[in-house]
Amino acid sequence: MDYGYLTLVAPILTLAVAIATRKVPLAMLVGIFTGQLIICGWNPFTAINESVNGILSVCADTGNLQTGRVTTPVNMMLSRPSIKMMMPIT
Repeated sequence: MDYGYLTLVAPILTLAVAIATRKVPLAMLVGIFTGQLIICGWNPFTAINESVNGILSVCADTGNLQTGRVTTPVNMMLSRPSIKMMMPIT
């Protein structure tokens, strides 16, 4: 099936929800559901089922969970400004 311009609906809606609410997890869930809604032929029950199954299958994969443990502390360290960076260079 050729989706054409409908492929842009989910990412644009995700960005709009993220900007409007400033809640990225909610925006991602809306985007996932919208994409599944389009793929499942506008059937909301099938879209909910496929969205939940997709999210659970990603969470059940141990490789995906292990990378989260490594990247989260690294991201926290990189996002904190160090004192050396804030001091002027003389």
